[in-house]
Amino acid sequence: MDGWPLGQGADVAWLPWPGRHVVQLTDARGAVLDEVRIEVRGAGVAAGGAGAR
Repeated sequence: MDGWPLGQGADVAWLPWPGRHVVQLTDARGAVLDEVRIEVRGAGVAAGGAGAR
C-alpha cells in the first residue's frame, strides 16, 4: 500500500486512512501483477491511530 508492505496471504488487516492510496498486488519477487488506486473519504482519525504512514 503506497509503496509499503501491507500484508501477505488472504487476510490483511488495514484500518482505512483518509486520502488517496495505491494498492499493488506483487509476486514473490516483488514484480507488480496488478494495481488499483483508491480514495478513502469519511474515515475517522483517532489519536494514536494505527495504519498511519
